[in-house]
Amino acid sequence: MLALQGAWLGYDVRLLIDLSCQRSEGDEALVIKRLVLHGIIPTTVRQTVLEWSVQIGDRDLRQLVRQFLG
Repeated sequence: MLALQGAWLGYDVRLLIDLSCQRSEGDEALVIKRLVLHGIIPTTVRQTVLEWSVQIGDRDLRQLVRQFLG
């Protein structure tokens, strides 16, 4: 609900789906589709860290992150 409210307020919302859980078994696909319809981007911690390391522009840090995430 907070992700939907953030999108409604105009924020660029990315939801870390590997840190989220559904209330009922089997609802994950339905919930993700609903969030995407509202402009919320489902992502993972791994993808977020990789994108962050590229945006920083530090080659050594980027290489370290890639090695860590393997």
